[in-house]
Amino acid sequence: MCMENEREKAMAEEKKMFLEETFAEIENVITQMEQPEVSLDESFRLYQQGVAQLKVCNELLDEVEKKIQVIAADGSPQEW
Repeated sequence: MCMENEREKAMAEEKKMFLEETFAEIENVITQMEQPEVSLDESFRLYQQGVAQLKVCNELLDEVEKKIQVIAADGSPQEW
């Protein structure tokens, strides 16, 4: 049981790092798009990249939200 909790904590930390890295990439895309010398084609490519990264972030956040709802329902953590 202890090994399972440690594994879950490690997976949660990995997802947190991935989420933070993805947010940083989105910020980088925004910074690039704000540059006046960026062409329309490059802006569109960056936009598509940013949208794809936002989709990943939304999926990760939805997963966290579901876990919070399960915990809130009865006060104990559960897998769903």
